[in-house]
Amino acid sequence: MDTLSSRVAGRLSGPRAQKFAARREVLAAQATSGLAELGFARASMRELAQHCEISLGVLHYYFDDKDDLVMCCVRQYKDHFIDRYNSIVIDGSSGPELRTRISSALSNSLRESAVMHRLWYDLRTQALFDDRFAQSINEIDDSLAALTWKAVIAYAELTESAVVVTPAIVYATADGLFHRALRDLINGDADAPQRLAHEIDSALDDFVGPITR
Repeated sequence: MDTLSSRVAGRLSGPRAQKFAARREVLAAQATSGLAELGFARASMRELAQHCEISLGVLHYYFDDKDDLVMCCVRQYKDHFIDRYNSIVIDGSSGPELRTRISSALSNSLRESAVMHRLWYDLRTQALFDDRFAQSINEIDDSLAALTWKAVIAYAELTESAVVVTPAIVYATADGLFHRALRDLINGDADAPQRLAHEIDSALDDFVGPITR
């Protein structure tokens, strides 16, 4: 969580803060796969400690509670996700090439990291009911929306066209397509990632139009 108890917050701001924070990152990375498999409701600190192959006491030393650990895991993964796709947008050299890079990256991420994306949607729903998660989840969601808008702006510039929809429509469309593809993949539809790539390609073309003079 962003607001930690004085016990954990003190270790993050003390003389050994850098080492303590680094150890938190390592433990969060280890706990992520277990958390993603179990989901928020079913995961306990004890089960996550077992997954990390450490004692429950050690896990409690580095994390205030399960909420703190969960948010560290999710923010860590989403930061990696955002950094990865930022580089894709920056490196695009032509409209068709950028479109393919974006759709392929999303398709591959769905295929390779479905359980982590499932955890993200689990926590995003949880944040609607639990104020403890709302601020952190909303910040991550806003970052994803900004990245999606950045990709569409870059695509419009490379294709010498204009964006004809709002940022809200862009993100709602992309997120909806991804969520449905995730659901289909989890339910056994092996073609969902490839179908997502085609749908993202089409959506990018729908988001732009001729520049009006």
